[in-house]
Amino acid sequence: MPQEFHVGHRSSLVSILGWLLMALGLGALLVAQRLVPMAALLAVAWAVLAMVLGFALWRRLEWARRGAAWLLASLLPVLLLGYWVSDADLPQLALVPASGAVALLLSWALNRLNSRGVRQEFV
Repeated sequence: MPQEFHVGHRSSLVSILGWLLMALGLGALLVAQRLVPMAALLAVAWAVLAMVLGFALWRRLEWARRGAAWLLASLLPVLLLGYWVSDADLPQLALVPASGAVALLLSWALNRLNSRGVRQEFV
């Protein structure tokens, strides 16, 4: 089967993931102000990493694609187990199906980010 190369093609998924990581990084910086010092340090580190990876995804750098995949994969356990750890009441537990849907969307984005068509546009 012949290989198909799309020279100069830029997928919109990578650009959207870059914007998403930048927005998540800024949101994590805002949340970090209200956390205890150790959790705030972790949130700031995650936020800075998300913003750097988001910008590098725009530039289509290979290390950014791999780093963004790891960073988005680190969100999956938080989304799926965060409500049980937080000892949430019933109204917050109603958000569990929504976080499951977001986890499915993230897993689809990770799968698409590692596909051959997206990988070939990175340097």
